[in-house]
Amino acid sequence: ISVEYEWDDEDPRVDMSLSEDSFDLAAGDEEDFTVVFSGSPRIEADLELGFDLVATVPNAGVIPIEQLNQTATYSGDFSVETFGMVDLTVSNPATRNVEESEEVSIAFTMSNDGNDEDRIQVNIVNRVDLESQGFTFPQGTFVAETVAVDGTSVERSLVVRSPTEVSEELRVQVVLAATSSNDANADSSEIQITVVVTPSASSTSLGGGLEELDQDQLQ
Repeated sequence: ISVEYEWDDEDPRVDMSLSEDSFDLAAGDEEDFTVVFSGSPRIEADLELGFDLVATVPNAGVIPIEQLNQTATYSGDFSVETFGMVDLTVSNPATRNVEESEEVSIAFTMSNDGNDEDRIQVNIVNRVDLESQGFTFPQGTFVAETVAVDGTSVERSLVVRSPTEVSEELRVQVVLAATSSNDANADSSEIQITVVVTPSASSTSLGGGLEELDQDQLQ
């Protein structure tokens, strides 16, 4: 028995191969073989192709002559699964130095390197830890945008406001992560921005100045 394959519509980005294409079988026997599909990287998820596997009996030994050249056909469909791959780029990754109750705007873009349109979301992943230290987020803790294949979003931003009061310099990392809505198994793209909060002059000098006054100076 010989086996051949046929595409309904050929596409140069995809190829098919058979682990074996010829078998010697006795009556009632069967044999397994593997069909392997290969393709170019990042084929769009909307690609669907039909194919046929055709088995033919070219010679049959003692099988009756009328069974020669008989064929059996299996028809199937080939499709490409959607996968996500995102990239997060911050326009200014430098350390941000701020004082109390000062806002920091972190601007960034999201790129879609997957194979289908994707709604990419960027979150402040360590927001709970930052909130426990007095930071707030006036515009929320995430943004999302639908980005075309090979596309990049418009510039977006997230705003972080420093605590209203700190007694000493506070250094934290703001961790941003971009994730794919198409593919829960896709790796996220993360960037860390260092924010350093320094206490205001009034916060640092008030207590120390009073302690240094003697009784005569207070009168």
